[in-house]
Amino acid sequence: MSAVLSENVYFREYIREAEKVIKSAEVLTVRLKADKYYNHLIERNEAASDAAKKIYERVLFATLVMYRTLKETYPEQAYGIIERGAMRASRENGEKMRKLAKVPGAKTLLMTNLGHEVKKSYGPEAGFDTQFISSRGNYVQFDVKKCPVRQFCEDYGVPEIAKIFCMIESNEFSGIDGIDFDRVHSLELDGEKCNFRFEHVKEAKYFKKIS
Repeated sequence: MSAVLSENVYFREYIREAEKVIKSAEVLTVRLKADKYYNHLIERNEAASDAAKKIYERVLFATLVMYRTLKETYPEQAYGIIERGAMRASRENGEKMRKLAKVPGAKTLLMTNLGHEVKKSYGPEAGFDTQFISSRGNYVQFDVKKCPVRQFCEDYGVPEIAKIFCMIESNEFSGIDGIDFDRVHSLELDGEKCNFRFEHVKEAKYFKKIS
């Protein structure tokens, strides 16, 4: 993997949040230890597929190593730091997507690409067990039955952090004018499935929703 921890947008937000409640010298210690954990994860998962590595590099590893490091020394503050940092970063990413979607034709292109990309990003190559219900250009729906992110959190000894990733997805996908995003079920909330539905509402042909 080529990702560098210090360049990760989520890691940078976690550091900013940590600096609000932890002394500067202690934050430096946290950064060094998190980097050590990060390199260990990178080495241990070097043989992973490209689809899986994309998930690891974008947010998973940065969140896991920062939370674990903080939890070891600052257990009472750890979850709050990660939650606030993830909230800020995911909202900023969502805002970028919302601005991009305002460009003429961008929503149609986004939905078309989404239909192609979800089978890679949420498919077996990335470690997911997913039922793809519709991948048509104006209506994309799929149900995740097994999530590698959730499993990774459990294996890493921090299962409580898995819900953060659900929040990240909701913040990044919600609020795009003209694209309706809905997720009623969640593996973290009811244990049934994570069901994703995206509909380009202005051009939709109104397919029947499968719950």
